Amino acid sequence: MDKKARNLLIAMLVVLAVVAIAYYWWITKDTVKIAVTGLTVASGGAVTLTGSTASSSDPATWGSKKITIQTKSLGKINSTVAAASAANGVVSVTTAPGAYTGSAAYAAAAGDYARVTLKY
Repeated sequence: MDKKARNLLIAMLVVLAVVAIAYYWWITKDTVKIAVTGLTVASGGAVTLTGSTASSSDPATWGSKKITIQTKSLGKINSTVAAASAANGVVSVTTAPGAYTGSAAYAAAAGDYARVTLKY
């Protein structure tokens, strides 16, 4: 391997490392991950979920933020937060109407989570 190819390879590895660090920072600092423990779908498609989070972010400030809910039974749901609150360590989030238009019933699974994007 000549010197030019080696320098190019090192530069690509540095860029890849910077991108990985930036992505990790964005995921841990600008989003709130909620472990979903319960989920209901209202008539009109609004989703109300309950769960827990280790984040110190105040749920009252999550209004109109993007939310992605990933469940095994319902799949991926993208919407915005209509209302959020926390009491006794339990977070409750309600999405905007029309978030879920399917007909499947929610069945809890260990890997279900929601992620609220705080900055976008």
